[in-house]
Amino acid sequence: MHITELRDERLDDARAFLRRQGRLPADFAQAPCRYWAAFDSDQIVGTIGLEWQGATGLLRLAFVRPSHRSRGLGQALYQRLVSDALCMGVTELYLFGSGAGGYWQRLGFAGCPVAEAAGKLANTPQVRDYTVRGTLNHEQAFRRSLLARRTEAAPA
Repeated sequence: MHITELRDERLDDARAFLRRQGRLPADFAQAPCRYWAAFDSDQIVGTIGLEWQGATGLLRLAFVRPSHRSRGLGQALYQRLVSDALCMGVTELYLFGSGAGGYWQRLGFAGCPVAEAAGKLANTPQVRDYTVRGTLNHEQAFRRSLLARRTEAAPA
């Protein structure tokens, strides 16, 4: 298996994958965003995306096909996103999620007010969409500093 950033024609493959999983949002791939996918042979088996506003990122569409779970694939996708995000100057990540909070907390995220996340990411496609649809108040928000991660990884 390998992970690669999705560009142009591979975004169509990701659209088809997410559509089959029932997870394709109307605002998929609207700028500013980047997406990565995990491949088994030539088939997408997992995705993760990043939208950003300045140094603040919004993690979204983190999904691994059920047949490929419990193999560390989700964590590998997340680590690739974090590595690229840091190179882009993103220093903190947020995500919205109502069912997978425990998973993200194990990866260092902590709950935060939805209004905080929405305020810092007001111009991202997902927040604009949630605002228009009035669904923000049904979400949970989580935050993680990437600077703390960099400090923790530094040799003593």
